[in-house]
Amino acid sequence: MDNLSAFIYDNAEFDRLTLSVGARIDYRTQQAEPNQKLNLPDFQDGETDDVLDQTYTEFSGSLGANYQFTEHLAVSANIGRGFRSSKPF
Repeated sequence: MDNLSAFIYDNAEFDRLTLSVGARIDYRTQQAEPNQKLNLPDFQDGETDDVLDQTYTEFSGSLGANYQFTEHLAVSANIGRGFRSSKPF
């Protein structure tokens, strides 16, 4: 199994408003051994040994905002997307 990732994150402040943005890219490869108990690969279903090698390249990101109404009151919102690759067989 090989993993490689990179990310960037930044904030920008405008008086009472703070905006944040983040981005990440992941690259992962994983290999499995044939397993008769798990029927991998399933030759009867047309699978080949190629199903034992998996590669993922995925992008994740987030956007957020925080508005400070007073010293003791703020509202925040965030939206994001994540990625989790499957585990080896």
